[in-house]
Amino acid sequence: MRKEEEGHRHRLLDLYRRRFGEHIPLIRRQDVRGFVDRKPLWRVRPLKITSARKLSEQMELETRRFYETAAKKTTDTGIRQLLGDLADEERKHIHTAQTMEAAADVKGEQEIQKRLFLLQIVQPGLVGLMDGSVSSLTPLFAAAFATHNSFYAFLIGLAAAIGAGISMGFAEALSDDGTLTGADIHGCAAQLPG
Repeated sequence: MRKEEEGHRHRLLDLYRRRFGEHIPLIRRQDVRGFVDRKPLWRVRPLKITSARKLSEQMELETRRFYETAAKKTTDTGIRQLLGDLADEERKHIHTAQTMEAAADVKGEQEIQKRLFLLQIVQPGLVGLMDGSVSSLTPLFAAAFATHNSFYAFLIGLAAAIGAGISMGFAEALSDDGTLTGADIHGCAAQLPG
């Protein structure tokens, strides 16, 4: 399906190049009236394999409807033919997704889902816990040893904990989404049998 989607993109770009030239203006999703409105992928994570299948099927259906609606509104026969062809391709993709779901290896997918959970949730959590503990406790022990005053040690420990919390929050917000470490759903899904 990914290769077919690449083909769609190339067909659209070739048509655009023939009609309007090489310059492509910046157009965002929200600039196109009636275009498919989707949540960003980071808002639906962690994405289970069954959820990913349903999401892709829904995306194909929404895209097909968009192509059909756009084809009805255009008066240019070349664009209408292209949009109609793309709508037919999306219909085939829906069928392909349903066929893949019927042939799914549920036990293998559950094992991959466990692995994803460990790589994306547990491992980063443990690393963050160890990092946060060391960076918070080091100044606390240093203050307690240097001052021999529990109140000062408490204040320094509180400041270290707040700083570590802010630091970990920023680190998590800017962290890898799995594409750099290979801990993404595509890397694990590629290991499915069949």
